[in-house]
Amino acid sequence: MESFGYSEWSKLDNASKIFPSTWSHKDPKVFRIVCELKDEVDPRLLQAALDDVIEDIPVYKSVLRRGVFWHYLERSDIKPLVEAEETTVCAPIYT
Repeated sequence: MESFGYSEWSKLDNASKIFPSTWSHKDPKVFRIVCELKDEVDPRLLQAALDDVIEDIPVYKSVLRRGVFWHYLERSDIKPLVEAEETTVCAPIYT
């Protein structure tokens, strides 16, 4: 993927062009990383760590958009929030 640089959007590579075209309401292709921790974690510290690292990896501050001829990534101001998972991971999507 090209760097965001000064642009507000970025082209997808060839493999990434195929992925969005297989999306459907039944299978929205959500990607999440999940882990179970043995020790207690302070959510404020975890949020602070996320806020710091997300500035170093700009692709995580982007959203997938549908263009006229292709999909592309667009820079976003949406802030990811750390929160406890109360149900099965992605349950609302796949039920």
